[in-house]
Amino acid sequence: MIDSNGLSRTFGATALPVAILIAILSMNVLWSVWVEEGRVSSSVLLNLLPKPIAIGLLVAGTLAVAWRWRLFGHLQRALARHAAILCGVLIGAAPAILYVVLAVTGVGKMDPSLPLGFRPLWKTGETMIYLLHGLPLLFGADPRPFETLVCMGRPSAVRPLEIDWSGLMAGANWIVVGSMCTVTIVFFYRNDGTFPNC
Repeated sequence: MIDSNGLSRTFGATALPVAILIAILSMNVLWSVWVEEGRVSSSVLLNLLPKPIAIGLLVAGTLAVAWRWRLFGHLQRALARHAAILCGVLIGAAPAILYVVLAVTGVGKMDPSLPLGFRPLWKTGETMIYLLHGLPLLFGADPRPFETLVCMGRPSAVRPLEIDWSGLMAGANWIVVGSMCTVTIVFFYRNDGTFPNC
């Protein structure tokens, strides 16, 4: 668990980015997935140990942390208060959880078209390229990626935009990104730049 007050005292206004960076690094160390030459590759604890041993260490570490922070009591109370919604979440996520667990344990394999997991840090460059190319679809300023997606396998009626309109759409995407970042920063740092208590 991350102590938000401790982060605020140590890092000040940069506490939120530091907490996010710590979470991303932790997730990458624990479990990462990538596709290379049409095959899905994965690592547990950076492949420093054989997977069965690494998985055993993760399970033991998780139980130790849960015992140290008394998370079992919190979990029991949460189950009592929100049993219906938690049950629905587990049922809905069961196929994805089973898919990942089978892949991690080596019983099953991931399909290259559905590599569920966190991309490793050394693939950050590719991820940023995907993000830049996906912004028009994400924010909706440019409908062409969506039209191309729904027309997959059929003759496309999408025509390239003229250079002026193409530049306008690209600029609109970045304006939306900047606006969202500004709103997020103002929301989280409205109280004298302190990290929000979660």
